[in-house]
Amino acid sequence: MEEINHLFKVIENDKTKSEEIKALMIVVIKILFFEGLRIGELMGIKFKDFELDILNKNIIDEKEITLNLKRTVYYTTGGWILSDGKTKDSLGRLFIGSNVVNYLIKYIRLIQRNGIVFNKNDYVFTNPNTKKLYSQEGLRAYLNYFFDLANMKRRTFHQLRHSCGTFMLSIGYRLEDVKDKLRHSSIRTTERYYVTFYESVKRERAREIDKYA
Repeated sequence: MEEINHLFKVIENDKTKSEEIKALMIVVIKILFFEGLRIGELMGIKFKDFELDILNKNIIDEKEITLNLKRTVYYTTGGWILSDGKTKDSLGRLFIGSNVVNYLIKYIRLIQRNGIVFNKNDYVFTNPNTKKLYSQEGLRAYLNYFFDLANMKRRTFHQLRHSCGTFMLSIGYRLEDVKDKLRHSSIRTTERYYVTFYESVKRERAREIDKYA
């Protein structure tokens, strides 16, 4: 959390990139890190997939809202293409926390103030000038720029997703919880990614508890 909060602070204080780009990257990072989406799932989101009218809402007061993941996209040399979910459990109904959604609404308002009009069938993460999805190379260039500015090791979008699982384990969630959050098809997949970290957490807890013995 110390690292990710430092990154957000650096983005917010940057004087080079536009407010729209900074808001875009903050919300992309927040959704990947706190919600554990894959980049293709994030890019496949349309406004109508939220069970709340975020186009006309200024703030979300509910604790969470529902997001129906109905599609994913994959990036090729020719751009993004629609595809089925990575696994049978990839797509479906998710709950997104209001704090994350409010950052998304802030980004939408910044775009709308420039006269850009969205409709419910539009993809959320489109370049407002072209109405096409941002390229993966463009988003990665912004991400690398801010990592470099923050003097942090560069991470991929997929590594940000896996940081969600690491964060969950560090604050006490079980591997089963991480599996459900990241929508892995099998607990064995989760174990493969996190077993080393999970074991270190359990050892640390044992040491902490032993102090009171």
